[in-house]
Order: sequence, then structure tokens, then C-alpha cells
Amino acid sequence: MNYAELDPYIEEFDSVILQRNPRLTDVQVEKEREKSFPTWLRSRVEQGLVTDSRVQEISYGPSKIVRVYPGYIVNGYRFHTRDYGWNKSVAT
Repeated sequence: MNYAELDPYIEEFDSVILQRNPRLTDVQVEKEREKSFPTWLRSRVEQGLVTDSRVQEISYGPSKIVRVYPGYIVNGYRFHTRDYGWNKSVAT
């Protein structure tokens, strides 16, 4: 992960994992981190153990709310979605 504020939490997570199973290799720890770290971090946030607001936001993952447009213009070219153009007639 490339957010320095997460480093202490990653180190803590790795420490917890290694306490449970000290024979894990670095690769196994990394795989476990990829699998379980997001859930672990979110539980820490929900317990009130994380005070950094940015880390709290990150723990909830990406937003499921997106803004949708019927089309867009790039370098002077106009693009529309199929749904937008479905009923439109072609000017001749």
C-alpha cells in the first residue's frame, strides 16, 4: 500500500499475524495481509482505535456512489452512451 499513514497499522497487523503463527514466511504474511487487512482495519476503526480521519475513510473502501453522464466531450469530439442515443434520429 502506498499511504504512509497506514504503515503503523500494517506493522501491527503483521505482528498480530506472526504472533498467531510465527512460522509464516514473508510471502504468506503478505498474502494474509491482502486477504484480511481491510477487514481488520475496519474493525479497528469501528472499535474507535483509529483517530486519523483519512485512515478511517480508507477503511470503508471505495464509494459505491458514482456520477453518470449521458455523454462527454473530449478534444472537441462528442461521445454519447447507447442509451442516450437509442431514440435519437440521425440528421441527414
